[in-house]
Amino acid sequence: MIKKATILPLSSEIAYIRFTLWRLSRLGLWVTVSVLLVDFLTDFLFSKPLWPQGLGTYRLMVVIVFVFITFLASKHLPHRLVSSLLLLGILLGFLLYPGIYPAENPGEHILLMLFLSVLISVLPYLIFIYGKDNAWIIGWEVIIVNAFMWSSTRVIPAVPQSPYAGLPQSLLERPMVMVGYIGVFIFIQMIVIQFKRTHHQQRMELQQQQWELHKSLDLTQEQNQELQAQKEQLHVIDQHLQKAQEDLEEKVQERSHALEDQNRVLLQYNYMYVHLMRAPIARIKGLLQLAKLEQDPEKQAEVRQVLEKEFQQLNQVVSSVSNLLNEQNDPLHQTVIARIQAEYQSSDPLPEWMQPRT
Repeated sequence: MIKKATILPLSSEIAYIRFTLWRLSRLGLWVTVSVLLVDFLTDFLFSKPLWPQGLGTYRLMVVIVFVFITFLASKHLPHRLVSSLLLLGILLGFLLYPGIYPAENPGEHILLMLFLSVLISVLPYLIFIYGKDNAWIIGWEVIIVNAFMWSSTRVIPAVPQSPYAGLPQSLLERPMVMVGYIGVFIFIQMIVIQFKRTHHQQRMELQQQQWELHKSLDLTQEQNQELQAQKEQLHVIDQHLQKAQEDLEEKVQERSHALEDQNRVLLQYNYMYVHLMRAPIARIKGLLQLAKLEQDPEKQAEVRQVLEKEFQQLNQVVSSVSNLLNEQNDPLHQTVIARIQAEYQSSDPLPEWMQPRT
């Protein structure tokens, strides 16, 4: 199940805010240090003493210190603390300072506050995370507006004693000036809010797409691992099949050798039967036939002697075949032996007068 973008980690947004703080503080250092150098250079060109300086120079130095601390801490301290340090330094230097010393150049103070209050009010939207730090943004906006109002109430009464004495009366006679200023302030605030909202939505959509991409990559990696595991399993199965095939081939070869041995023995048995047994059997059959026809006792005695000799020779042949088959420990050989013995034992007995003499 895909997670919602609102619960994605904020590490990338915090890194972006830290980078923004680092760039703003670096830019602020360049600007404030340049202004301070121009201030000292002006005093030098117009032969003014470089020290002591006016309160305006000191407030600029205070701003430089806070901006420098922000520059150093932008990558180490929590972003909310660093953002608050930067806003506090700017607030002290440009909005609270006029209220602390209202009698020093009050006309310049009021004009500078009118201009800078608009710019400073934009900063919270840039250096806090929109959506996550809304409480901090609203809090600092309230502080900025209250600081501006407090300093204004302190500076305006001191304006009549300055070259800008007619400024308060002019503002009262032209209320649209203040209405226009408030309108511009609100308009800029709305533009910045809309920009940050759109930027925030785009960043969240981008993070959602990145999260889904990482999810797809993780799923692809898991599938690749599963495929690799299946490949290894198939490799193991293939090895088992190869081993089984080799064993089967070995058994087939052994069986083939056994069959060759059996065939060789059968050929030997066939040779013995054809060349060694058929001749005595044929002679015995002939002698038996002759014994039936012969009536002379002497001739019959001679036939019996010859039959006895032939039976002995046949017995030797059968014994040789049996010994040869007994040497082969194989079921087929044993079957042949059993059949030979059965056939030999089941032969019709000779007549009594043809039995060998003892």
